[in-house]
Amino acid sequence: MPDSLSDATDSHRRTTDSPGHTTASPRQMADSLRRLAGGQRGRTVARISARAFLFDDDGRLVLLRRTRSGQAPYWTTAGGGVEDSDDSVEAAMYRELREELGAEVTGASQVLLFSFPAREGLAIAHFFVARLVRMDLAARSGPEFADPSRGAYDPDRFDLLGDELEAIDLRPPEIKQFILANREALLAEAGLLA
Repeated sequence: MPDSLSDATDSHRRTTDSPGHTTASPRQMADSLRRLAGGQRGRTVARISARAFLFDDDGRLVLLRRTRSGQAPYWTTAGGGVEDSDDSVEAAMYRELREELGAEVTGASQVLLFSFPAREGLAIAHFFVARLVRMDLAARSGPEFADPSRGAYDPDRFDLLGDELEAIDLRPPEIKQFILANREALLAEAGLLA
């Protein structure tokens, strides 16, 4: 059992990056993190998610505008929880983008690991930069679309180098700050800066 988060991450990297090694499943990684977190400050990992800073060919950031009855609209990155059936966190990101946007994407690279307290413990979100190849909203299939009480999930696109992103309620606010502070780096990672 790893003694620290660094040891758990290093162990996971060795199993996923070394030839001849078996890849740890998201469930195995989550179980390791839960055991580790449980031994430190009494916290457990309640949720692991995969999300995307998704860019179209014009360098615009694709976000989801969430509209719920009785609430002001807000925006979030596309993505969601890692499921036991996902082969990896990255595979979960691809699945979530298909479900939420009917999207086909390419070029995913993880650029941020973000954690925050959740009701049941610690939530960990893996953020990837990815390029949108195509989007077919008629192909969306996530469980959120079967339940009208969950509100609307409408895609919006924002020029990352303009001012419009600063004016919206992008949640969580720490992610908005990260995007604003790293605009050019995110575009470069997506292959959109010359």
